[in-house]
Amino acid sequence: MENNFYLLIISMMLSVPPISHISFTSRPMQDAVCVSRMLLRNGYNKSEQDYYKFINSEIKELRQARLNNDQDNTEEEVGDILFDTIMLADYYGVDPAAALERTNKKISNRVALAKQLAGKPLTEISFPQRITYWNIAKEQLRALNLEA
Repeated sequence: MENNFYLLIISMMLSVPPISHISFTSRPMQDAVCVSRMLLRNGYNKSEQDYYKFINSEIKELRQARLNNDQDNTEEEVGDILFDTIMLADYYGVDPAAALERTNKKISNRVALAKQLAGKPLTEISFPQRITYWNIAKEQLRALNLEA
């Protein structure tokens, strides 16, 4: 309800009708897909190259926010990067939630195998050694067809 109030205020300030058909949920990734599709329906079509330009621009803005030690702007820019990446996923016909879930499993499996290969906690070995075990784990999991 609160989001609809803000949309109404903003639309009044901009003299445009509110977008009342979007109700935000506790699942921001799905909300981002809905907002992305609403943008497309309203003529904000981008080419594949445009998505990459937008993402790269947001990364530059994130770097600047970090240089300025601006935490609020950092959060905003991370959100912009996530949103543009979700839009790109939707452009490719990829479910961003499924893609992220797949990556979470892949990373978890790599860390678990790297730890097993090292024979001790990864925090007890140097960073270059961690990377070596990471790469070995990645190769082994791919060879077993356990990750894409």
